[in-house]
Amino acid sequence: MAQAAIVLVVAVLLAPKFNSGFTALNIVWVFAALYLMRIRLSSLFVMIALRSTRWETQRAIVNLLKLPLLFASNTLFPTHLMPDWLQAIAKINPVTHCIDAARQLTIQAIDVQRLAFDFAFLGVFTVLFATIGIILSWRYLSR
Repeated sequence: MAQAAIVLVVAVLLAPKFNSGFTALNIVWVFAALYLMRIRLSSLFVMIALRSTRWETQRAIVNLLKLPLLFASNTLFPTHLMPDWLQAIAKINPVTHCIDAARQLTIQAIDVQRLAFDFAFLGVFTVLFATIGIILSWRYLSR
């Protein structure tokens, strides 16, 4: 979250063209989307850490999961220009929805329905991964 704050401060200093309805509340919503993403990824990494005994194994698995999530999202390349099979993956990729929400809240026009869907998608994934992480933690740590 600190890194995101630094990036947003630098972005404001570089004076990009924000959307017409941009307010400080939009930044709060961007952080909310990032927070949901952080909880989901943290829960996933806890699940991995519970099952592996060496930190090198954990890092390798995390990178094996993180990088495809990044490359199969709209972070680096527009979704509509992707091949059909990659577009299908990008539509169910939570990173795509987090980036879409952040872009709508800062530089693009806000589509309320799409933004609500992005937050609902992130929320469902967050609850699902956090629940699985908690259940696995209880089972593993209560032995």
